[in-house]
Order: sequence, then C-alpha cells, then structure tokens
Amino acid sequence: MPADEFQGLDETGLQQLYAETVADLPLRAPIFLPTERMPLADRVRGVLAVRDLCRNRLESLYKPRLRALKAGIGNHNRCFIIGNGPSLNRTDLTLLKGETTFAVNGFFLKARELDWKPTFYVVEDHLVAEDRAAEIEGVTGSTRLFPAYLRYCLTERDDTVFFDHRPRTRYPHGFNFSTDADHCTYAGCTVTFTCMQLAAYMGFREIYLIGVDASYKIPDDASQGSQYGVGILDMASDDPNHFHPDYFGKGYRWHDPQVDKMIEAYEEARRTLEGTGSTIYNATLGGQLEVFERRDYASLFAGAGR
Repeated sequence: MPADEFQGLDETGLQQLYAETVADLPLRAPIFLPTERMPLADRVRGVLAVRDLCRNRLESLYKPRLRALKAGIGNHNRCFIIGNGPSLNRTDLTLLKGETTFAVNGFFLKARELDWKPTFYVVEDHLVAEDRAAEIEGVTGSTRLFPAYLRYCLTERDDTVFFDHRPRTRYPHGFNFSTDADHCTYAGCTVTFTCMQLAAYMGFREIYLIGVDASYKIPDDASQGSQYGVGILDMASDDPNHFHPDYFGKGYRWHDPQVDKMIEAYEEARRTLEGTGSTIYNATLGGQLEVFERRDYASLFAGAGR
C-alpha cells in the first residue's frame, strides 16, 4: 500500500477506518487480529490486506492452490508433523530427508542445522506471526501454509497458500476436526492440530508426530496478561519448553499452552480419523502425549520402511 495512503487521516480517522474494516472481516475476535504492539497505521494496512485477500483471492487463487497440493501428494502414504519440543534435540532429523514433513512456528531455528527443507511450513498464531515476521518471511524452499487472517503481517508469495482457518464451533466444550481443508480447518490450541487436519485432507494414511512433548513449564519471571480471555506470556529468561532457548522468551510473546485443551483436541483428531484409513502415531522420543499409539522413530526408517 502506498506510503501516503493515509495522508489526511488523524489518529481518530485511522481508528475509525480500522474498526470499519474489522467489521467487514470474516473473523473479528482479537485473537485473529493485529495486536497493539503494531503501529496503528500498520494495523489498518494489515486488516485492509486481509479483507482484500478474503474478498478477491481466497476462493479463486488459494483454494485451487491447496487442491493442487493435495493432488501433488500422489502415492506418498506417510508424513511427519514436527513439533518443537525439547525432545527434538535428541531426534535424528537427518532421517527425514526425502520425507514429506510439516514444520511449524520457530522451526527456522533448527532448519539452519539441516541440509534439507521441510515440505510444508505452518504458522497459525498471530503472536508468533507478528513477533517472528522477519524470520518467517525468510523461510524458503518450503510451501508456506497460513490462515487468511495472518495476511495482516505475512506476505503473499508464489510459495504460499492462505487457507480458511476458523474457531471451533463446539467452544467451550469440544473441538472440531476437519478432513476437508479446502472448506476450512479449525483451531485446536496448537498448530500441530492444524497440521493434522491439513495432512488428513491431503490423504496421508500414516501421520507421525515427532517433537510433540506436550509438557510445559511457566518460568518464574513470566509475566501474564489477558487481552481476550487467553493468557499471553512474556519473559526475559530462556525458553525451557522448546528445542532452542530463544524460541520464546526475551521479548517473544506466547499464549498460555493449555495442555489440557490440546489433549482434548488431539482426542477429537483420533476419534474423527478412526475408520477413515488415516491414522496418527506418536513417534516422539519421550514426552507426555499418550493420546496416539506410539511408534519407535528409528524403526520407521529400517529396510523398506521408506
């Protein structure tokens, strides 16, 4: 948008334009919108970009791109969803070279150690998208998959697919799991839940989780606020919950993990996929997640297993 787009508008005018634009968006809850850490003019530009995408390209450009991704999977029967728990540092990621993989959020901190790129890269959390926008924009060699509402801080590129991601309709008691991402996917308190829906839509029969430790500690120095009924944490100390100390912490905001809700969402994923021919397995080294049948990670690459 031109730098002089808002010339003549004072702060009150910008606030009015922001409110009017948000009223036109399909998702208007604060958790889907820019935070006040962004300058007001940037927030206005952002929501205008979301509205433009939803009106003009979500159906005509990005849903066909998503269908093309599904068609391109071919006979790839399995995929790996890579969580970012501490166990990832004990996981031999070299084995994943040549596999279909979904990486998420701050995986770019691990990717620098590898000689391969994830097939897909997914972000759904607006705090991650805002705070790590520069690093996310630096991700190349993967197909980037983002909810349409993140267009306010993430750009449209040839390697990017924006999709229709919605809040669960069963709130507060229950979760929705979609097998038709061409229509929409649903939130489930963790980006890995979104990846499961995308993987199921693409037709993978075996969906393996790694690095999904499902355990979190809240550091003593973490300050917690709440802008929309969900805790937002900020801290200066190292991150103890992920594979890298700089993943969160030191000024990077994160939502209250709500592990109990994650487990409920995972249970819904398991129930929905029963009898469909697609199964989620947990190949994480250790961790607290017991919703899915466990598989030994190394054994998945033995002999003809590839």
